[in-house]
Amino acid sequence: MTKHKAVSDEGIMQGWPTNPQSANADLLHELKSMYSRSRDLQRNNGIATSIIETIIDKTIGPGLTLTPQIDAKTLGLSDEDAKLWNEEVERQWTLFTRSKDFDVSGRCDFAEACRLKLRTILLNGESLALVHWNKSPLAMFKTQVQLVEADRLSTPADKADNKSILGGIEVDNMNRPKAYYISKEYPGDNYLGQCLNYQRLPIKTDFGRKLVIHVYKQERIDQARGKPLLAPVLAMFKKLDMYSDAELTAAVVSAVVAMIVTTEGGSAEEIAKNLGIEDPTQVLDLKKNWPRNPANGKIINLFPGEKLETFTPNRPNSVYSNFVESILREICVATGLPYEMVMKDFSKCNYSSARAALQEGWERIHAIRAWFVQEWVKEIYSLFIEEIANRGLIKAPNFYEKKEAYLKFAVHGPTKGVLDPGKEAKAATERLNNGTSTYQKECAMNGDNFEDVFLQQKKEQDITEEKGIKRNTLVSVISDEDENNEEPKKEKVND
Repeated sequence: MTKHKAVSDEGIMQGWPTNPQSANADLLHELKSMYSRSRDLQRNNGIATSIIETIIDKTIGPGLTLTPQIDAKTLGLSDEDAKLWNEEVERQWTLFTRSKDFDVSGRCDFAEACRLKLRTILLNGESLALVHWNKSPLAMFKTQVQLVEADRLSTPADKADNKSILGGIEVDNMNRPKAYYISKEYPGDNYLGQCLNYQRLPIKTDFGRKLVIHVYKQERIDQARGKPLLAPVLAMFKKLDMYSDAELTAAVVSAVVAMIVTTEGGSAEEIAKNLGIEDPTQVLDLKKNWPRNPANGKIINLFPGEKLETFTPNRPNSVYSNFVESILREICVATGLPYEMVMKDFSKCNYSSARAALQEGWERIHAIRAWFVQEWVKEIYSLFIEEIANRGLIKAPNFYEKKEAYLKFAVHGPTKGVLDPGKEAKAATERLNNGTSTYQKECAMNGDNFEDVFLQQKKEQDITEEKGIKRNTLVSVISDEDENNEEPKKEKVND
């Protein structure tokens, strides 16, 4: 019987030592170096910046539009009552999210906080937010949020042996978070080496209101902390930086005509005689201080007996561009975005290829947005609805028993760009005609609320009908008016 080798027995695998560990054992000891290097890369590398900013711009853009969609059936409401409830909540939500009082520090409204939150998650792998209650009598809304760097989340030194605290998160026997240990000072600013002061914050109040919102993407079971987006390609980015710097230095050297000065035969006496110098010992001093004038674009003044030879280094590297592009494509694959979207380069694409690249990229963006809405936007919306319900600003009977029915909503954000508007419009019409799509779905693809669109159409229709003009004859009426008011055509004058 033939004995098969295990994969780990292959020669190339013997130099790849591994040790199966839990998600936290694999991640937590490397976390600090991963997010610090990720942030440094984003600050100093244009491509890393492009990856992060592209995801933020296309996921959130100037802001996410939330539309309440209360579950009328579950709550026993009529369609008219549900519509009025949604409109009132949307009005108050707009006031709440557009105020800088949303942020404890007064720096961010909800849209700005969303962008900052997502950027922090991409760079650090996670982000924290602490929920506060504004006690000022002048505050229109009481709910406030404080964004906190995840660096401050860590296990205090005196609790390092506590197995129920993982990376600063205290969990119960079912591995559910109970409390968070957050340092009052930023660890990186602890220059004097004094001990950090920690605050233990429970995740919820006794009646269930969230106090800490911890957002991260869980990739393994029992994983307590998040991993930066760029973590898998940090080494590749660093090597590419080093290679690019070396090639750039070589290109600068290549731009200069390199020269070597050689001295031909001839004794000091002969040179002194040719220069009319009586003392041959003065030749060396004269040569040392000779004004060669080696400036850019200047002719070099050679000393008598010297000869000039030039050479050109073999630069630039002819395969540099292709090599860098292949590395960048690997990096883009790791982030889930197509190369064309990150580099903003569609020069090598035809229409079909560009459309496929955009489609692939937007699928990734939609997945990120759906996750971000679920983990962050829904948490904030839940706190907001809970506040206005308890303060009597809206009617919400049996709120805690039927909370999910009150929290239904839709979110719209930036949409995919259109390469050919005519083709896209025709495709949308065909989807509607054959019943494979709906007006709601088509409007959502353009970032519009279909109810707003139809409401606007109805208003326009009402206006035209008040004027005695039927909607379907509007274009022809306008055309007739244009013909009647047409300017006289000028006759051509023959030369």
